[in-house]
Amino acid sequence: MAFLSFCMITMLVQILFRYVFNIGVDWLMELVRYSGAIFALLALPNLIKRQANIKMDMFKDRVEKNVFLTIIIDIFLLFCLSILFFKGIDLTKFGMKQLTPALQVPKGYLYIFTPVSAFLSIIQLFNRWIIKFTKSRNVIIKKESNFGIY
Repeated sequence: MAFLSFCMITMLVQILFRYVFNIGVDWLMELVRYSGAIFALLALPNLIKRQANIKMDMFKDRVEKNVFLTIIIDIFLLFCLSILFFKGIDLTKFGMKQLTPALQVPKGYLYIFTPVSAFLSIIQLFNRWIIKFTKSRNVIIKKESNFGIY
């Protein structure tokens, strides 16, 4: 919520300077643009944790019932996150040589959020798998204990 408030106030200041005082403040617009991208990247691990990644409603019921398809989708997600992680590291190294136009900050400082977000998302994906595995294991153990099998 604080981030959205920051973006709204910054944009309001940008509009005020541009249209009331006829002064263009380029670094404010650049700051909002980069902070929006950083916010989206840092929200990704939370979306992975809550299984709120992009889904098609038409296939949602089929996917949730089909365990094999869910595993395939999770493996594909792990593959994509791995690519995002390794290419993000390359992009960060390359971006250290370039400066942003208005803020004069190395772009690598902004690009570092790509591999960080991918790494945190991979951790959340593994955490989700562990929870699924232990939950299904506990259900099997409870069913066996109810029938007198120990």
